[in-house]
Order: sequence, then C-alpha cells, then structure tokens
Amino acid sequence: LKLQFLYLIGHPLAHPPPMSASSSPKMFRTLTDTDHGFTREESREMFATGIADCQEEFYRMLFDRFDSNRDGSISVQDMCDFMAGIGLEGVNDGQITDMFVEADKNQNGSIEFDEFEHLVRQIFSDSIMTYSDILKMDIAKLDGMAELKNRLAEARATAMANPGKKIERVCLIVVVKEEIQPVLDKFNVAPDPALTADLLSLATAYRGSIDGVYDLTVLQVATSEVYGRHYSGYTQSSAVAAMAAKVIQPDLVISFGTAGGWPSKVQVGDCVVGSGCVFLDRSRTSSKNSFDWGVFGGPTMPCGQMVKDLGLREGLLGVQINYTVTKVHTHLIDCLGLYAIDMESASEAQILMQTKTNFMALKVVSNGVFPGDGARMEADYVKHKEMVSKKAAVVLSDVLEYLKNKTVGQLAEAA
Repeated sequence: LKLQFLYLIGHPLAHPPPMSASSSPKMFRTLTDTDHGFTREESREMFATGIADCQEEFYRMLFDRFDSNRDGSISVQDMCDFMAGIGLEGVNDGQITDMFVEADKNQNGSIEFDEFEHLVRQIFSDSIMTYSDILKMDIAKLDGMAELKNRLAEARATAMANPGKKIERVCLIVVVKEEIQPVLDKFNVAPDPALTADLLSLATAYRGSIDGVYDLTVLQVATSEVYGRHYSGYTQSSAVAAMAAKVIQPDLVISFGTAGGWPSKVQVGDCVVGSGCVFLDRSRTSSKNSFDWGVFGGPTMPCGQMVKDLGLREGLLGVQINYTVTKVHTHLIDCLGLYAIDMESASEAQILMQTKTNFMALKVVSNGVFPGDGARMEADYVKHKEMVSKKAAVVLSDVLEYLKNKTVGQLAEAA
C-alpha cells in the first residue's frame, strides 16, 4: 500500500492509471528511462531527495487532492474514496484504515495537514533506501556493534591522564555562549583578547576563576563572517580542541551544550555525561573493520563518582551534522544504545584522545530525536529552549563547583 501511495505522491498533477499491488515498481521504471542516462538506483535517490526537499506548497497540493470537501482535514472515508477513485487494485479498506490510524497522531478521527505531511515524509524515509544504506545496516548487524563498544570501553579505561593531579585548569568548549551566560556572570568570566589571538581566532576566549580554586577558560567557537552563525559541527570544534590542548594545556576539557535525546533513554531536561562518543555519518562499507573505524569517535575520561554524586545520567553520545535521522542512524542508535546526539563531541574526543587530554562531554537534552522528522526535532528544541537553558546553567554551575579541590582521579568511581 505504501509503495502505491509513493506512486500517487510522486505524480501530484497527473491522473495515474490503474495499478495493481504487484505492479508498483512501475514508478521506478518510469524514473529509470535509460535515455536519461541514470541508473535505477540513481533515479531512486534523486526522486527521494527531490520530494523530501519540496516546500509546503507541494504537500498542500497533495493534501487538497485527498481533502475532497475542503474542510481542512482528511477522513478515513476521504482516503478510501480517493484510492478507489483512481482504480488501485489489491488494496482493501482495512489496509487504508490501518495507515490512517498510524497517521492520526492526535487520534481525533481525522488527518490534519501537519499529520499528512509527516505521513508522506515518513513513507519516503521508510521506503527509499540506497544499496549503501542497506549494506551499512547489514554490516552493523554482524555483531550488533559489540566490537566497537568493547574498543570504546578499553580506550576509556586508559583515557585518564595524571589521575593524582589536582585540577587547576579547566577548559570549557561551547557553541552557544548564551546558554551558559548566567554561569559566566556568576564566576566573573571575562573576554581574553590575547588568548583569542593565540587560538588564531578559531574561538573567542573568556577567562575567570572558580572561587580562586582553579582557573576556568571558556572557548566559544567562532562565528562565520559570511553568514553570521556559529561554526557548529565537526571541523571547528576539533580545531578548537587541538588548539586548547596545545595553548592552554588544561587538566580537563569539557564539551558543554545541548543535544537531542533518544526517547527510550532520556527526557528533555536530563543531563547526560558521555561515556564515549561515536560518529553516525562517517560509516564505511569496505569491511567490518573499516565500518567500525568510521563510527568510532573517541573515549571520555571515567567520571562515575561525579555522575553519582550529582545525579546525572551517563551513556554513549552520537554525533551527526544535521537534524535528519535516517533508518541507518536509527539502527546504529539502537545497536549502540545511544543516549543523545549532538554535533561536536565525537570529533573533540578523537582529537583529545590523541593529545592525551582528559575529556568530558556534558550535554543537556533539549529535544527528542524523531527519525524521519527533522522539522519536529527543531520545533521541539524551540519549544523547550527557555527551560533547557535554565537547566543547563544550573547543571554546569553544579559541575564547576564539584570540581573544586578535586583530583582528576576523584571524578571516577571510588575504588
């Protein structure tokens, strides 16, 4: 049924001919005319990408085809009538009703526009997969990512440098300074133009002291002069981490910010301390070893005692560079048991593992992670932004206070 629905939404202006359940591949044969020089796989990818990128007007046009009485909603009868009217064979009202119930998120007996748009996007997400996607999922299934998890655990066991050293210099890397402004104000952290210059202006530096016990340096990633937005993502944060290790030589680097939370593991407002970091977008398919190598980010230092004392959560963090969560991402999230997803921690962990610098990733969950529905994730972030910012300030303040008069080793679980 969903493949036939794909056929319909792929031809919004046409009146499609009758089509049986067994003939749904016709939509792909139409798209793979060899005269155009595209392989079937290339055409499928272009088709999926083109539809996914369409504007609201496209979905509104599709919606109006089902909403025959123009009352702003689609009833189950509307859907059945439309399917019957175009002559689909091998589809019964029960199957259509099942799809309707799945789409009716608020269970009010009708499908509104936002529910319809989500249904269409979800069908594409569920139905269009490249050969590469399938191969990645098959590789991940070989051992359920057990070997990678073992390697992360082994790396973490040796990730602590100078455990007996008292913490004297802490470096905090952030993307959005406004999320922690109350903390900067509390500890009188002020701009340091000289340090900013030493860091090649890859980050704006702020310096202060936590009650005279240890020095705190806050590094906010630089802002693009072209677009006026912060440089979030892999490249900038890894460069900043490398410069921090070289110039500041901190006893501890903390990557702090917000993250999307996997609903079965955490809720909005929870604070997750990363037990390790992985890449979700950097997979390879030539072998299981190369696949694991691509996913592996790096370890974080053990800090179980701090997690216990402050009532925080601890779990693996995943990293990707946009809001789209695909079936491959979902499969990796499930296999690895990820708690949250951000855009920076894995690249920072990779660099600081090599420089042998103590690293902690501290993320406050700002929104849920909803596969195939990036718009919902962004909307969830906006909805909870004010509450999460307040929670982030409290959590960060508690952590910075906790570090006072501690050695590095005291952050780990007590022997």
